[in-house]
Amino acid sequence: MSPRQKTGRRDLRAAGKTAQQAVRHLNEQGEEDMANAVQAILDYATAPAWHSSGVTTLSLLVPVAFRDRVQELADTEGVKLSSAATGELNNFLLGGWEPTQPRRRTASGDMVTMNITVPETLLAEVEQAAKQYASEQGWDLSPQMALNARKLAIQSLERRFGVVQEVEGRGWDADDRLLMDVPEEFRDRVQAAARHDRAELSRTLRDAYARFLSGEWTPPKPKYAPRGHGMSKVRMVIQVNSAVRDQVEAAGSDPKRVEARGGYKLSPRQVALAALMDAYDVPENLLYPWAG
Repeated sequence: MSPRQKTGRRDLRAAGKTAQQAVRHLNEQGEEDMANAVQAILDYATAPAWHSSGVTTLSLLVPVAFRDRVQELADTEGVKLSSAATGELNNFLLGGWEPTQPRRRTASGDMVTMNITVPETLLAEVEQAAKQYASEQGWDLSPQMALNARKLAIQSLERRFGVVQEVEGRGWDADDRLLMDVPEEFRDRVQAAARHDRAELSRTLRDAYARFLSGEWTPPKPKYAPRGHGMSKVRMVIQVNSAVRDQVEAAGSDPKRVEARGGYKLSPRQVALAALMDAYDVPENLLYPWAG
């Protein structure tokens, strides 16, 4: 049984460095045959084995300038972005580099979705390794900020091409308002949490809409009040970009996406409410008091 079959490739992130030290030690002791044997096994165990794996598409939400610069450098080198990202993700699994902690963007320019294809086997291992790494670092991350394969794929491209996601301006032309009638306690809880985090609800919604459109986040199925249930509500208003809101509305009713999320549609308002609960850890019963 090969080391890959016995331990899993993620375990090589720790064992790989020690194995290389063993090779150097054997060479220093004049045991070249033994060193070569260990190196041969190490090379086999760490060689990418994605040729037999199916592929899946990752949609990465990045600044337009980042996408254009990375693509320009890839074209200059004659490499494909998917291949570059796959190589660096594999390098991550083997301990070649350490990811940085995800942080909420404080500013953003125009954003765009960049698609890359990644072997399914690699994607599954990277996703699990990302969670394990974040846990080892003691990163207590909210679901929307969790370290995952998408964030690692972006970091992989940053490393491979030496480009960072430098952004300018808000990139959120709030030309319209999203009107929502919600329980007063829900509104007060959200606004208080936002003030505590020194966050803008409009910016929180911008990021949530972007993650929803890219497929990185799927809001849970909304709940509806029983017929005849009376509940006092207040008006809550958040500034939005009308074009992005329209994209969210289209994605919320797109047949393929509806089927993928389990058969339920989503309106921009429902996506917004789920985003606020997620971002500010608001108990569900404040929005759906009838649900208990």
